[in-house]
Amino acid sequence: MAQPDAASVASNISQELFSMLEREEQQLDSFTRKRIERDINKVTDIAKRLFLSGLLSVVYNEIEKGIDACEQAIRLAPHDLVMWENYTTMIWRIKGTLASYRVRLRSLDYINQPSFLLSTLLIQQQLNDFKAALETVDLLEKILGTESAKKLFNELGDLTVDEMIELNKKPQAETAKDVTKLMFSLAEEEHNFKVKTTFRELETDSDTFCIEMFLPNIKLEELKSINRQLLAKRRELGLATSEVVGLFREYLSADESQILEA
Repeated sequence: MAQPDAASVASNISQELFSMLEREEQQLDSFTRKRIERDINKVTDIAKRLFLSGLLSVVYNEIEKGIDACEQAIRLAPHDLVMWENYTTMIWRIKGTLASYRVRLRSLDYINQPSFLLSTLLIQQQLNDFKAALETVDLLEKILGTESAKKLFNELGDLTVDEMIELNKKPQAETAKDVTKLMFSLAEEEHNFKVKTTFRELETDSDTFCIEMFLPNIKLEELKSINRQLLAKRRELGLATSEVVGLFREYLSADESQILEA
């Protein structure tokens, strides 16, 4: 029977580790770790082996050690698309959207594959960073052609390219971006909440930009507290304006929503 090639071996280990990272309840026994370490040692590519070792450390809650190993791997293979994709996914799992986006921005010095640019563009849209998103659209257009790039993004994004162009012209666009990033920072980096989803709306009658961020498993007092902190931070940073409204809300599953409506 044919033996799997080196790339397949690394991919299989990566899939197993990400599966472990995604599970809420992990059985992190030493036997499993030793088995995976033996498998990682069989990977001949130094950068891939180092990255997998870092990912394994993260799975076993050795976060800084794991990140250091992954950073070394990235420096050894800065043009490895799969490694960048896995790294951004790992950071998103443990630190959230904003930290993962910072990694993506670094990767753009080396990676220009359309699929990676497109996923980056969707995150920029989530962050309400329309200027950066439109710059990424320009990169995609140079690779795929204008019509193909716009068609692809318009099918996948929750805003079309033309809608982003119009929003980017609004005087409150920069503040909306800054408030959105502040909200992600407060939720993910200061309080370790996982942002479940975000919602944006530009009220046409008042031209007010509304941003709502939904957090699961948050208690009422925690919700009140983080909204008070958001208001205080906005005042501190000069972002307190009635033209941009930011609000944290509790995320309810479909089942929970049905119970409340009953």
